[in-house]
Amino acid sequence: MGKYNMSIEEAREEIQRRWQDEDLKKRVVDFLHGDVPEVFLQEPRAVLFRQICIPDSETRRFMHIAEQLQLKPFVFEYYDDKFTTVNPDKLRWGRIDVCEKMNKNNEPIIHSTHIIDYFASDGKKLKGLQTMWNENLIEFFHNAFFTMHQEKPEMKDMSDWLVHNGERAKEYYKAFYAIVTVFGVSCEVLEYDDDPDAAKGFLEEVSYPAIEYVKEKIGVYPLIVPLFTQEEMETDQWYFDAQMQEILDEKMKGIKK
Repeated sequence: MGKYNMSIEEAREEIQRRWQDEDLKKRVVDFLHGDVPEVFLQEPRAVLFRQICIPDSETRRFMHIAEQLQLKPFVFEYYDDKFTTVNPDKLRWGRIDVCEKMNKNNEPIIHSTHIIDYFASDGKKLKGLQTMWNENLIEFFHNAFFTMHQEKPEMKDMSDWLVHNGERAKEYYKAFYAIVTVFGVSCEVLEYDDDPDAAKGFLEEVSYPAIEYVKEKIGVYPLIVPLFTQEEMETDQWYFDAQMQEILDEKMKGIKK
């Protein structure tokens, strides 16, 4: 494990220990000025922070990790965030990568379909984005869970909470990481062997400083487990099952050429 990551086994034991620590809970509540989202008040949760929850391989992995942690899954969404073409992670919402099959090296063979107009969408809030067939993008992804028969985690738009806790990522990530010191376990990728520029910049400018700030103020590091191993990160892990292509083909029929 890296500096900030725990194994699933370690996190499973530690969250149960911390959940019983009333002094630690009080420090976190005080840090957040009492602003703890209701979903975390009854029991600790496995948490995935994604602006939009989508039925891809990453969400399936998150659900599997939540089961191993013995925690109910919860996806922390942010519909008021803006779409930008300079962020490779956000491009994934407008370009659907479907795994047609695996090659002899067990690597996915990907077929890509663009479902939004990048130029028209750039700078708009996610909740206002439309697909090329004029369906709200978030509704399309959420409805696809049912169509694809993929288990759908509990999810909620946390835009108001995030704005209240700083609006800018450098600020609201401090609040988010405070939550997962005692009220949950975050599942995310915090290390890259090849360190893509965009990912490296966000980690060094936002994630790592926020984690260290929370450690200094609350006294413990956030509980974080990796979504993928370093070996898995070497191949494309973010893709949809082949059934998504059937959905897209049907949706795209109505688009005028």
